[in-house]
Amino acid sequence: MNIILSLFLFFYVSLTFASLVESKNYISNKNYKAAIAELDKSISNNPTSSKLYFLKALVYEKTHNYQKAIDSYTTVIKLNPEHRKVYLLRGINYDKLEQYEKAIKDYSKAISQNPKVESIYVLRGSTYKKINKNFQALADFSRAIHISPTYKKAYLLRAKLYNSQKKYTKAIEDLTKLITIAPDENSYYYLRGKSYDNLENNSAAIANYSKAIKLSPLTAKYYYTRGLSYTHQKDFEQALEDYNEALKLDKNNSQYYFVRGLVFEQRKHYINAILDFQDAIRITKDLKFKNKVQQHIDNIEKQY
Repeated sequence: MNIILSLFLFFYVSLTFASLVESKNYISNKNYKAAIAELDKSISNNPTSSKLYFLKALVYEKTHNYQKAIDSYTTVIKLNPEHRKVYLLRGINYDKLEQYEKAIKDYSKAISQNPKVESIYVLRGSTYKKINKNFQALADFSRAIHISPTYKKAYLLRAKLYNSQKKYTKAIEDLTKLITIAPDENSYYYLRGKSYDNLENNSAAIANYSKAIKLSPLTAKYYYTRGLSYTHQKDFEQALEDYNEALKLDKNNSQYYFVRGLVFEQRKHYINAILDFQDAIRITKDLKFKNKVQQHIDNIEKQY
C-alpha cells in the first residue's frame, strides 16, 4: 500500500511540475491564454497551491485583466494569509481599477508586513493624493524619504504636491535636494524654475530653465517657459528668441504661436501678431481658445 501511495505521489508531483514548466514557457513566449489554461490544469491537480494562483494572477496582470488578477490574489491570501507580496500586488491592481480605498487597505497591510520598504509608502501616498487626502500623502512621502534619504521618486512627488498646495518654498527645497542627488536631470531644474516663477522670482526661474535647456536643448517647452519668464520681465527680445526656438522644435503647438503673437502685439508688430494668431487658431481644436485668440485679431483690426 505504501509503495502504491509513493508511486501515486511521484507521478502527481511530476505531472504538476511538468505543467508548471509548460506554463512558464507559454508566459515566456507571451502566449498568456495558453499559460492560463495550463495553470488551470495544474490547479485542478493541486487546488491548495498558493504559488499556482499567484502565478496565474501575474499572468492576468500581463493581459491587463486586473479584476481576475485580484480574484487570484484573493485566493492566494485565503491559502497563505501571510504571503509577503500578495497584498502589495493586489493593491496595485485595485489602484488600476480606481478602487482606491481597497488599494490603500492592501498597501497598509503590505506596510505592516514590510515596514522598511519605502516604495510601498510612495504607492500608498500616491493613492491618497488621488482621493485628495493630501495630509496622508505628504506623511507617506515623508516616511519614504526618512527610510531612504536619496529616494528620488518620493522627493519628486512631495515637491509636486507642495506645488499644488502653493507651498512653493517647500517644493524648491525638495527639488534642490533632488538636484544634489541627480545634478544632470533636466526636469528637476525645469520644475524648480516653475516654482520660482510662482514666487514671481523670474531671475531664478530663468537660471533654472537655462540649466534645463543646457542639459536638454531639444525640449521645446523649456524654451517656451523661459520665454514666459522673459516676457514677465518685459525682455521681449529674449522672449522672442525663446518662442522662435520653441516653434522650431514644435511647430504645431498653438500656445507657442499665441504667446509669440502677444509679444508682437505688445511691440506693435501687428502683421506678425495676426499671422501668429491665425496659426494658433488653425492648429487648436479648443473652441474657447479659438475665441480668445480671435478677440486679439479683432482688437487689432478695430484699431487699423
